[in-house]
Amino acid sequence: MKTLAWLQQSLSRKQPQPADQRFAQINTLVVKVTNRCNLDCLYCYENIQKKGQDMSMEVFVALAERVFQATQAPEVLFLFHGGEPMLLPAAWYEQACAAARKIAKRLDKRAKFAMQSNLVSLTPAKIKMLQDLQIELGISFDGIAERFASMRNQEAKVMENYWRLREANVKTGILTTINHQNFAHFDTICRFLVEEAKVNHFKANVVSPVGRGYGLANLSAAQIFEAQRAILEFMIETQGKVLSEYNLSLALDRFFNPSKRLATTTLCHEKRCGAGSQVLGITTTGDLLPCGRFQWDDHLYQLGNLADDNQANSFQQKVDRFHDLVPQNWFDCPTCPAKAICAFGCQAFIVRSQAQANVECLPTKMLFQYLTENQERLRPIWENGQKTRSKPQAGFKIKDKLGNYRYYQIQET
Repeated sequence: MKTLAWLQQSLSRKQPQPADQRFAQINTLVVKVTNRCNLDCLYCYENIQKKGQDMSMEVFVALAERVFQATQAPEVLFLFHGGEPMLLPAAWYEQACAAARKIAKRLDKRAKFAMQSNLVSLTPAKIKMLQDLQIELGISFDGIAERFASMRNQEAKVMENYWRLREANVKTGILTTINHQNFAHFDTICRFLVEEAKVNHFKANVVSPVGRGYGLANLSAAQIFEAQRAILEFMIETQGKVLSEYNLSLALDRFFNPSKRLATTTLCHEKRCGAGSQVLGITTTGDLLPCGRFQWDDHLYQLGNLADDNQANSFQQKVDRFHDLVPQNWFDCPTCPAKAICAFGCQAFIVRSQAQANVECLPTKMLFQYLTENQERLRPIWENGQKTRSKPQAGFKIKDKLGNYRYYQIQET
């Protein structure tokens, strides 16, 4: 393997090599540790396989060496992704995290770890691994299968394992998609998350027809906005004290506090995102991708390989070329009032889809109109959201739409 040969040669050199400038600004690595998966989600943006390849320890150690030698960031997040990262044994992560921390300490940096999992193959050994290695966990969950059709499957197993994690005091975040089957059910999903899953925040990303889901139709603007409006209406009903959704909370932040956007930037919610600069995706064989939202075998957008000689100029040209694709999607951005809250869609998903269109453009305009028309109802929600995120409340009662009181017991996740 080319990466293994490079690593062996680099370790045998007496003189340190120049830092790889491709990693100079990197603070997040989406490490695709396997292209195997135990599910077959209809909208998956990856080219998943039941049998495939896992990342060798040599590739991971070479990655850690490269990034910590080069990056100016004091801390690097390794986000273990896939495929399904839980398919790798706990011993692999123990060795990988130990190696990354050792390299980081040697170079006066810090290593942080997270994992995005479908949670189907959780075992006691994996729970202990998450605890011991301090790996932050995000789980993928789209709703309650017995209440409406699902595009994922095994929801009951996921929730069973989720409660095992809660009992073990493993901090767990929930990532939901807005998809063709659940877009009309987000009031139900919000109530489930609060009343049964006992969480106070989650993230809902819009599905794009790429990867496994390449043949799916785009969600309509009305469908996307229906889901987002339901989430906001639930937040209004519960006074913004029991549940927040990341993307909509960010939009509220930008709407009510526009100066904050000028002072801070995010990794994904900007006209030019951090793909190729702050974040890179890494395949099992060390191929570099602009971010984690590319499938492992997508050669069209690869930026080179971990084992390549430092070719910063050609690397940057490829990154710039990726960001400059399909400019027609942003033709009216300068004059659009919704740009105040806009996240500009995901360039990775846009360029990989058949239509190569930003499916979030029109829903964002609809959302901006909704925020404008409901400012008085939403401002207290935004203000309470700031307080709740900084110090979640233990519980309280809220009168619902039917005049009945519900008591909400909140547990921070």
